[in-house]
Amino acid sequence: MADQPTLPSKPTRTSRWRMPLLLGCVAFCLLAVVAYAPTARMLTRDRGEHLTAADARGRARLDLPAAAADINFYRHARPDELVFVDFAIDEAGFLEWAARQGWKVQPIKDRVVVSPRLGFGDTATRVRITDGLKYRSNPAPGMPNAVVVNYDRVGRRAYYAFWSAPRTGEG
Repeated sequence: MADQPTLPSKPTRTSRWRMPLLLGCVAFCLLAVVAYAPTARMLTRDRGEHLTAADARGRARLDLPAAAADINFYRHARPDELVFVDFAIDEAGFLEWAARQGWKVQPIKDRVVVSPRLGFGDTATRVRITDGLKYRSNPAPGMPNAVVVNYDRVGRRAYYAFWSAPRTGEG
């Protein structure tokens, strides 16, 4: 007998659902990856406004000076860590705190603009500092594990920022 060509078999019930099931799993995985960062930030977020040094200690996760007052902070820990803290303090207290951290502060020569309310969803509030002090842990803006500290002599306020991931658009 001659070889007869085999006819394609009819798709079975399970093979008919393999492709849609596989596509559904891929879509779910993509959605999970896209939703991870905002969800992780929301679940690991802590923030506070107008706190005393005693109230903020342990929450702001920063060695705050005892003389700090009217403390505002925002922090999220996942997927990257981001910390914003600002507080009222006199220059002597700020300099003592900066020295304790090992920061060599420099005078602000031109101006620095900070956005202390970003963690609270306020992108419009900006503080321009023309008379004050500053410190950057990395000379290149936007590098990971960066600490940026600014002190406003006129407003008598310190602004601290830390981010663990590289940032773009920092100046």
